[in-house]
Amino acid sequence: MERLWVMFLIVGLISGCSSHKRGAVEAVPPWFFEPADLRNKGGVGFSNPAIKEEKAYLIAKERAMKSLCNITDEDCTEEIKELKQGKDVYLRGRKVKFLTKKIVDDRFVSKEIYAAYAGFKKPLSFKYYKDCLSPDLSKCKPEWVCDYFAEGVAGAVGISNIAPNFFDEYITALKDGVEKLSLMYGVDISGFEIRKTFKEPLSTFKLKVREIHLGKVKSRSIRIVVRSLFVDRNGKLFMYLISPDLKTNRPDMFKNKKLKPCWIDDPFCLGGEYVYVGVCGNHIGGVKEQVNTAIKRALFQLAKDEGLLVDYERISVKIDKNKWILKVLKEGVKQEVKGRVIGIYFSPSGKVFAGVVKAD
Repeated sequence: MERLWVMFLIVGLISGCSSHKRGAVEAVPPWFFEPADLRNKGGVGFSNPAIKEEKAYLIAKERAMKSLCNITDEDCTEEIKELKQGKDVYLRGRKVKFLTKKIVDDRFVSKEIYAAYAGFKKPLSFKYYKDCLSPDLSKCKPEWVCDYFAEGVAGAVGISNIAPNFFDEYITALKDGVEKLSLMYGVDISGFEIRKTFKEPLSTFKLKVREIHLGKVKSRSIRIVVRSLFVDRNGKLFMYLISPDLKTNRPDMFKNKKLKPCWIDDPFCLGGEYVYVGVCGNHIGGVKEQVNTAIKRALFQLAKDEGLLVDYERISVKIDKNKWILKVLKEGVKQEVKGRVIGIYFSPSGKVFAGVVKAD
């Protein structure tokens, strides 16, 4: 009976993948879609395919081991040396078990993806993988594309640009998600720290952040966990990042927890205040530029309603005491419009929406 169930699972994975994807995809193990889980200690690593297969598997296992050690907060330098020597690996007296898989995916120019799982036992329980096989953004499948708090902790979704190989998409989605976490939770993460930390496709990371407490700048490490991911039919990667180490209090503009805000479809939904909405799609400057551009476009709409017919390219925007101020020069006279940002929404498609109301 167990053998029949395994055969059914494999057939289901293959049929589920082929039903919505542009090219052929080999059977994908569930742990590919759920690389890390805080409750079930385990981690996944991926390898660039531009090397020999034996070496690719070893690198993937090393990275899986690093991911596991980031979850368990261990220094695994010696254990990774033993792994390279072909020895069994033990962590705190427990044997580490590995699973490996080569996935062939025609959505990428570099078709092969080498993946490895490291943990103390075989992963058996999966929450998102069925929806990750057949994702549907319009129906919030999997649920984390619409609900960043699906795991009950701080979370964000990183989205990649379409790239020729999975390796590059993975790193791009990581950086995108971490920038969103930084904005949403008000933590200061330097660009250097992001570049230094996210160089390898691991499933868990330790990242240094800076916080101001009582006028003093302090640094601490937080865990970043790749809880789930999927690749859409065009080859764009969506990645759900969580961090149990970030405080749940956030800036007011990011208070929306689930689903899109009402003001996107109905600017009067909040009562007497009219909400001006700005939208920005993909931006070469990253998430912060997306947010700033969306706010600028909302303020521009506010300025037009105030009778300021100005050139969008010639306006400047600044923030002062939580109010965003749009400044224009009209007929030699400086004029300004003040707005208050009531919300920022990261849509499942990757667009950023900014809601702005008039401020005194």
